[in-house]
Amino acid sequence: MFVDTRLHISVRPYLEYVIPDTGLVIRNVLLGDCSRAEALAALERCSKYDTDRETPLSQFNTDDDSLNEIHMLAVRVCTHTNEYVETLKHAWIEYVSSVSTAVRRETRSLNDEAITAKAVYDRYRSVAPDVVETEYRQEVQRISVTLDHIVNKYRELKPPNIERPSSLVDATNELKECFSNAYRQVHTRELIKLKSIFEAHMLDIQRPIAASFLKRMIKFVER
Repeated sequence: MFVDTRLHISVRPYLEYVIPDTGLVIRNVLLGDCSRAEALAALERCSKYDTDRETPLSQFNTDDDSLNEIHMLAVRVCTHTNEYVETLKHAWIEYVSSVSTAVRRETRSLNDEAITAKAVYDRYRSVAPDVVETEYRQEVQRISVTLDHIVNKYRELKPPNIERPSSLVDATNELKECFSNAYRQVHTRELIKLKSIFEAHMLDIQRPIAASFLKRMIKFVER
């Protein structure tokens, strides 16, 4: 029976949860539903993970066949995880970018209309103040309603729903099963060492992905 919790393998890529959470906050900032301070807090959470660098997974050496099998499975899981998280990153960048571009384009047009309406108001209010005042208020109201419509339209735009590919799910299950079967057949110290290296490597492969994602999200906030 597998009862040593030190040997429990968990494949939970940090960015699998942080990328969607951060992406939604940045989208909400673009729509005026979140503040810049909330965006900065989300970006900080996204960058707040680290690990001490240990022996790279590719450099793990052993003469034990069972450990070698686990090692090869661990490498496969890391490869599939990297591909999955990259796909997740690109999907969310594309989503936030599309919202940003569309909202900027449509609000820019509304802003131009508001400037024109104010210019007309300033020019003619001394000529027919009552009429101009009424027409100006109506135009401002129309622009406000249109802006609400634009924002609601992009609030309802469904965000990416990227599920783990079957290749990652299968490799993960196989790794867990293989690790469990090695209990009491392989020295516990070696299993813990391999587990520690695997977990450190899982974090390490996410670093450049996180950095790339953060760089793009920061640009959206700074616009």
